[in-house]
Amino acid sequence: MAERLASKPRLRIEKLGLQDYLKTLARQRALVKRGQEQGGGDHLLLVEHDLIATIGTGGDFSQVKASAEWFKRREIKIVPVDRGGGVTLHSPGQLVAYPIVNLRASRDLHLYLRQLELVVVRTLADFGIEGTTRIGKTGVWLGNDKIAAIGIKVEKWITSHGFALNIANDLTLYSAIDQCGLKDAGVTSIKAASGIAPEFELVRESVIQNFTSVFGYEKESIECLAALHG
Repeated sequence: MAERLASKPRLRIEKLGLQDYLKTLARQRALVKRGQEQGGGDHLLLVEHDLIATIGTGGDFSQVKASAEWFKRREIKIVPVDRGGGVTLHSPGQLVAYPIVNLRASRDLHLYLRQLELVVVRTLADFGIEGTTRIGKTGVWLGNDKIAAIGIKVEKWITSHGFALNIANDLTLYSAIDQCGLKDAGVTSIKAASGIAPEFELVRESVIQNFTSVFGYEKESIECLAALHG
């Protein structure tokens, strides 16, 4: 089991519902800048996104298999972003978590990634699903199918981006890409694995509970909000 980072003084959790990807990206960048310049605690943004494809710094357009016309017909934008990893899809029915966390105390990216995986593994266990991790392949898996993709960015030891957990999103769309650049792997979701689509809010609450536990936040230091704040 991954060792915990030092306890954090404060965590602000923002339950944002369905949000535009670029708007949420701007929110992350503002929080990263604030953390670098002013400090003052960590944030966890929890959202769903409208359908969009993003390509991280470890990928390129060779990981996009479908034609430009295919994406145009479905009104799916393809957006290069500054996180690690390859190409992935975001869509309704997928929970996306963006931790803005100060890692200056530990300066351990490997530990941070393993902790994000542990959050997902514990969340899946809350719904009767046994997720696994793979050495050298960041993310959480069910057999040969990825159920959660992880891609992060760290600037001056402040994190952004995070993980995307498939709950009940449309998996057929993944035929258009090589998910995370992996040609020999599939994708799955909680619904596909269990036959049941749990309520988004229940999965979100499980992620909150497991995130705060894995990262060692004290209950009295946690603040929950339900809208974008400055």
